[in-house]
Amino acid sequence: GALAIALHPEGISRDALNAFRPPDDRQPMTSGGVRGMLTRVRRHLPVRDAPYRFEASFTVDVLQLRQHLAHGRVREAVALYRQPLLPISEAPGVVEERESLEEELRQAVLQSRDPDALCELAERLGDDLELWSTAAEALWPNDPRLAVARARVARLEESYT
Repeated sequence: GALAIALHPEGISRDALNAFRPPDDRQPMTSGGVRGMLTRVRRHLPVRDAPYRFEASFTVDVLQLRQHLAHGRVREAVALYRQPLLPISEAPGVVEERESLEEELRQAVLQSRDPDALCELAERLGDDLELWSTAAEALWPNDPRLAVARARVARLEESYT
């Protein structure tokens, strides 16, 4: 619940909150369910009533990361991306946010062709052939990371054949 509210600083409806529930909770959230969830969140953070939003100012890495991307600061965005968003959650809203965030970051870094951002994100994402290939192309010939990037590209290309 807290993530859903944080990702919607303008407020989020009860229906939109349902997308952030685990997939095994098949029933839509009732008024009582919303109250219960909000009671748990309010133990830690002040939340206004519908549309639900935080009353206090706050920062969230996801929103800061997207702010960096909006201003072309890919290195700062990559630095904030330590791992996928709530990696074990299977809630549809979380999965959608996780996948969107990663792809937004990937595309911005690929487009930037910034060698530092490319290498750092490639390391974090692991077996992303496109990132490693673009990093290998962007690195200077005397950069020690070039050998690593080329080795990863070769290994990944071999595994895809």
